[in-house]
Amino acid sequence: MNNPILQILGSVVIGVRATMTFDLWALFLKYAFRVTPSNFCLLGRWILYMPEGVFNHAALVSTPQKNRECTLGWIAHYMTGIVFAFGFIAFAGDAWLQQPTLIPAFLFGAVTVAAPFFIMQPAFGLGVAASKTSNSTQARIRSVMNHTVFGAALYILEYCFARSYRELLTLSLDLFYSEPIAEIRKKSTKPQETGVWCVMVPAYAKDSWGDHAINVITWHCLGTKLNWQNREYQTVL
Repeated sequence: MNNPILQILGSVVIGVRATMTFDLWALFLKYAFRVTPSNFCLLGRWILYMPEGVFNHAALVSTPQKNRECTLGWIAHYMTGIVFAFGFIAFAGDAWLQQPTLIPAFLFGAVTVAAPFFIMQPAFGLGVAASKTSNSTQARIRSVMNHTVFGAALYILEYCFARSYRELLTLSLDLFYSEPIAEIRKKSTKPQETGVWCVMVPAYAKDSWGDHAINVITWHCLGTKLNWQNREYQTVL
């Protein structure tokens, strides 16, 4: 079952991280191989001309500049990364967030190169897939590499984050309870593996003596809701 809220939140986090990796890769190419990175000021300029009804340019680079075009361009760059991440999560589903795999993310990153090839570059006056540039082959290779790095980052960062999050969560629960969380799972009436990204929400109710006790533990795991009565582990607060 897919959870829209978790998909949106996951898209923001994953999209920002993957886009940052995209930018770090561009910096590496710039200083290691003197490859000119993408100019996101042009992206902002393109957007700012849209309210005037201008969507395609003969040569956007020579078009008069607009105020705050660089700021808008960088914001749009990261928003695009978030939108891409949302599209990927919607396609791959919550199961991928629990068990990230490389191939779907890598292929998705490669597919996203269609955006610059068939939308942005023609609109900027560079031609389809940079066909009007002086070195179109290099431009195409760079675009494909950048977007496959984005896709690989979706997987690598998600995999590393999921493992560290699971370890931190287990540690925090072990400190909160007198027994390890693994033992609590075993003694619950419905022991199930709760996945990787989980948040435990205790529900409180007054018992016959008026004390507040935990009587239900709810695990929220990326759209999967596992509830079980946990009377054996009531904790008087």
